[in-house]
Amino acid sequence: MKRFWLVCIVVLFVSLSGFSSVTGGESHQQFLEALRTNGYYDYALSYLDLLARKPGVSKKLLEGIDYERASTLLRQAASLTNPDLKQKKLKQAEVYFKRFLREHPGHAFASRAQIEQGKMYLERARVANYKTNSPHIKKDFSKQNKLRQQARANIAQAKTVFEKARIYLERKKKSFGSYISPEKKDLIRERNETGRLLIDVQFNLARSLYEEAHTYPLKSGAIKTRLTSAANAFGKLHLKYRDQAGGLYAHMWQAKCYQEQGKSEDIRKALGIYSELLSHGKSPSGKPMKISPELKKIQDTVRYNRFICLNHSTKKNYQIVVEEASLWLAKNQVPSNVSQGIRWEKAIAEEALGKQSDLTKNERKKFSRDAREDAEIVNQYAGEYKDLSTAMIQRLNVVLGAKNKVAKDFSTALNQAEIAFEKISGLEEKLKQAKVKKTRKILEKNLNNHLQETAKKLQRALSFVDKKTNPQLAYRARALLGNVLYLSGNNYEAAVYAGYVADHARKINNEVALQSGVLASAIWNDLYWDVPKGKSNEFEETMFKKSLERTVAHWIDSEQAANSLIELGRIYERKGDPVQAAKQYNRIPKSSPVYAKGQTLAGIALLYAHENAGQWSESEHPDKKKQMAFFESSAEKHLRTAIPLLEKISNPNKPVSSILAKAKLNLANILQYRLQYKGVILVLVKEPYSLVRAIQVKDENSRPKEGIQSKDFAVSVYEKLLLSYIRTSNIKKASETLNALEKIGGKANASLYVSLGKRLSQNIKQLKKEGNKQELRKVRLSFENFIDTLSANKAGQTYGILIWIAETYNSLGKGAKQESPQVARKYFKKAAASYKEIIDQASSKGETFLDKNRVLHIKLRLVNCWREEGQYQKAFQLGQDIINAKMQNNIDVQIEMARLLQSWGTEKESRQLLMAIYGNLKKKKPGKIWGWKYLAGRLEGALNNISPTSDKAKEYEKKWIDAGYQSARCQFEYAKSIRSKKKRRRQMSIALSGVQTFVSIAGKLEDDDWNKFDKLYQDVQRAKGVSSVLPLKKPKLYKVKIANNSQQKGNSSKKKKKKRKAKVPAPSTNWTLVIAALGTTIVLAGGIIFMMIKSSKKSSIRPVYADDAPDLASIETARKQAAIERENKRKRASAALKKRSSSATATKRRSSQTAKRKPKPKRKEE
Repeated sequence: MKRFWLVCIVVLFVSLSGFSSVTGGESHQQFLEALRTNGYYDYALSYLDLLARKPGVSKKLLEGIDYERASTLLRQAASLTNPDLKQKKLKQAEVYFKRFLREHPGHAFASRAQIEQGKMYLERARVANYKTNSPHIKKDFSKQNKLRQQARANIAQAKTVFEKARIYLERKKKSFGSYISPEKKDLIRERNETGRLLIDVQFNLARSLYEEAHTYPLKSGAIKTRLTSAANAFGKLHLKYRDQAGGLYAHMWQAKCYQEQGKSEDIRKALGIYSELLSHGKSPSGKPMKISPELKKIQDTVRYNRFICLNHSTKKNYQIVVEEASLWLAKNQVPSNVSQGIRWEKAIAEEALGKQSDLTKNERKKFSRDAREDAEIVNQYAGEYKDLSTAMIQRLNVVLGAKNKVAKDFSTALNQAEIAFEKISGLEEKLKQAKVKKTRKILEKNLNNHLQETAKKLQRALSFVDKKTNPQLAYRARALLGNVLYLSGNNYEAAVYAGYVADHARKINNEVALQSGVLASAIWNDLYWDVPKGKSNEFEETMFKKSLERTVAHWIDSEQAANSLIELGRIYERKGDPVQAAKQYNRIPKSSPVYAKGQTLAGIALLYAHENAGQWSESEHPDKKKQMAFFESSAEKHLRTAIPLLEKISNPNKPVSSILAKAKLNLANILQYRLQYKGVILVLVKEPYSLVRAIQVKDENSRPKEGIQSKDFAVSVYEKLLLSYIRTSNIKKASETLNALEKIGGKANASLYVSLGKRLSQNIKQLKKEGNKQELRKVRLSFENFIDTLSANKAGQTYGILIWIAETYNSLGKGAKQESPQVARKYFKKAAASYKEIIDQASSKGETFLDKNRVLHIKLRLVNCWREEGQYQKAFQLGQDIINAKMQNNIDVQIEMARLLQSWGTEKESRQLLMAIYGNLKKKKPGKIWGWKYLAGRLEGALNNISPTSDKAKEYEKKWIDAGYQSARCQFEYAKSIRSKKKRRRQMSIALSGVQTFVSIAGKLEDDDWNKFDKLYQDVQRAKGVSSVLPLKKPKLYKVKIANNSQQKGNSSKKKKKKRKAKVPAPSTNWTLVIAALGTTIVLAGGIIFMMIKSSKKSSIRPVYADDAPDLASIETARKQAAIERENKRKRASAALKKRSSSATATKRRSSQTAKRKPKPKRKEE
């Protein structure tokens, strides 16, 4: 509740303080300082974010926001006990300091920022010094030395910064002179600020000596020498500024330097200084007076250092420490570095008192229990006391007899569990290092047993929890149990424990709550992604989202919250909702280190949304163009926001980061889509973060499979550059880029050149659709000029260049086909010449130039070009050669031959249309052509034997529909060529029947396909002379709910019963028609079953094209059942044909025999 009201106060203050922002923002500064002084650093950062977005805030205040952010993060880092968290906050602070000093070097806060930056280096040195004293590092001298060198390097940087600032501030102070008129208040304020900063700089120079001393071993002479130098420097400062806060701080640090030298005389000096400092703020009679927060902060730190001296082996005043520390802790219950230190000193004193022989046994036991309790509280927090408190707890457990006994209270049980938990990392490390399989199995078993035992101990500890139990320790136990269960593989239980702690422990122990929240998210992440395909992950998804949203809601300014938003975006991307994914990425606050990454991901997600919107039907989405424009402009905005931020945090001497490379490539995509080719080149080539330079490798064979130097990424960059150089008429650069592309793929890269040609065709189609004739002419002219130049230069023409020339001419021909057939033939002729050149070179040079397989595919492309030119005889002969070269069963070859015969028949020899429809399957020699009808049947059969959800199914379905259409089209074209009116009308009827039959089999078609069939259907009617032309009637669709297999079996058995009851046909039945009808029924049933399978992939309630369609239990069952039903129908049809054939033969025989006899008279009953 307190935090809620604090947020309300922050928002209210921002909304009501509009006037002060105009006058320089003094009230804003005071409020911000109050938040920081009271330790509300997260709220201070949120307040700064609010100010950055608030209109009317003064320019001066806005320019200083980065400095204030950095300063807040630095102070927050100094207040933290966890070294890793300290390090993260310091990194964030460094980013803001550098940005502020780079963008506003002349700002009034520039001097402050430099000093604060120096303090940041000192904090880094402190973290490194702390790590050198941890038990794990102490045994590793190489790591210890490395950390000490890092600390010294940071201190050297800090000294350099402070020395420069000192020189500058001393000069500035002298420039004010000895006297300033009282009327010049701003100048007086500036002089005072300069004096305060000068004291701060001198103090930090002395402190640098102190920190440097701790980069040497404790008992070395170097540490003592530097501590003495630091004490002298602090002493001089105190004498110079004894009446100011800076002088008091210097006096305290002078005492600390004496204290750490450890001699009896030094401890006495330190205690004397501490007593003097604690006397400040008291009246002459000794009564306490109201003191400033600054003085209280100094005195709290002094008191902590005094307790260290009283616990020293030369003093041993343990009782005083316990009494004074208890009183102070009772009044100061908010966790902080100082409170942790005082509690730790109290625990040391209590442990020592527990060993004193002059006390009774019960008194000693009480002190030991109190010491253990204090150590347990200290042990909850990461920091310099973590390992020390763990060791103390273990010692006291032995003293109190709790090591091997079954715990009978919460404290003992938790201690036992924590000791067991500490051993887990060691067991994991041993398992990780083990290489022998047998040894690994033993260690794995030991680890699992230990995890189970640890979990039992934690569960026992939690069984003792009641109202009197310290809630911090209770939540810690639950958090540890969640970790242990996760390591044991009990993910669902672990997620429950971690989530509970994250929800309830925030007000008591925010750090533990955050760690548990992150653990819960990690567990649900594993569970969500581990769900097998085809199974529902709805529950895991819901819980994963809740866990991520909790982290975002409670710790929005943390790095974990930003990562949670990225995970949320990935969830929506997986669900195929890029717009919602972009919204999640865009929620990442600007103050986050991953804000730029979030903006990049948001831009990429919106580009996917743009791509999806391009496939929308305009009838269903009338605002399609508006939405596409919005997605495009929003994507550009996000990417243009991200790129400068990513470049600022990048090092030009290091490789370009993958996220920056993705941002640039996607921005280039947008610019290319808008035909802004100069912009594309600038984005991809501009230094110092050029993508062209970033994708370079020494050896093309060494390209990694993933990353910005992978083949796919490099090809994408070069593709865009090639198109842009061609469009800007930069022939030289375009040639260089084409050569670079060829080096990446070599001979195996034919598919790349084909795809480039297809992309050119798509661009031309798009420009035609938009009616942009001027741009269309430019595209054709630029590409034609480039490839004409390449064609003319015969020297050094490689396979890659020849195929590129051919494919580009081919694409230009297809683009010009409708509007100018003569121009199109010219392009096709040039393309054919390039293909022929490749075939001739392959023939003369052999497989060193191109292997036989690829030569056949090039020949097929040549057939296509000759067809487009109208050279049908040549194309047909080459096509026969391809088929004879064991390519008869190649679908693409047969489709091209059918198209060739169709074009030949339509334009010159109509008899070729019959071969286009039926092929020459009766031909005994090899080299058979299938024709459209047989092609449609083969494709339908292939579709029935592959998964409807596969990419191959989509490709085959498209070809199948086209084959059905072209077959009917050929029938129509052939009918038009017949002179006899009667025969022509009959052939027209066959064409109409072909359209109706295929549409009834295909069922629901896409709008474009349906319109094509409908137009053909109406054209045939008009040509036939029908008085009232009717549109093509759509097949009736029935929505059938899913049922189980038993119901389906029941339905099929009912059908069988109905068939048994049917009457036998009379002898006069026309069996030829019956057999034909039955064959048509089987074909229709096959088509119906295929469409049922095809439609089942979209929804559990799907369209079926039969009145008695079976109900299916699931998609998988549908596939299996369809296959079974297909086989059963085939068998039944085959049996029925045989039965009825034999029945017809017998009936004819009987008829011929009875015809000779006289018929018997009919009975009355008959």
